[in-house]
Amino acid sequence: MAPRVQSSKDEHVNAQYVSAYVWDFPQSADEPVRVEVLLPLEDEDTVDLHIYPIVYHPFTFQQLQERLAEAGLTVIENNHSPDRGAYWVIAVA
Repeated sequence: MAPRVQSSKDEHVNAQYVSAYVWDFPQSADEPVRVEVLLPLEDEDTVDLHIYPIVYHPFTFQQLQERLAEAGLTVIENNHSPDRGAYWVIAVA
């Protein structure tokens, strides 16, 4: 599968910045997903490109719950749904 690129322009602490993410999805669900976060940082007349590679190992919602429990955390709320592409989880110690 070809890498997917996502970019955005945001503001944080009164400074504007542009970020880009390059997602490289493997053919197999057992292989890690590779993500590169690209942050161009401007300093006066120069722009430095900072690249932060991330290796992400996909997991199921059930695996996430199990790992949180192993870490001593209890899920108190979530919005997980099998038909939703993204979700959030709140866990406490």
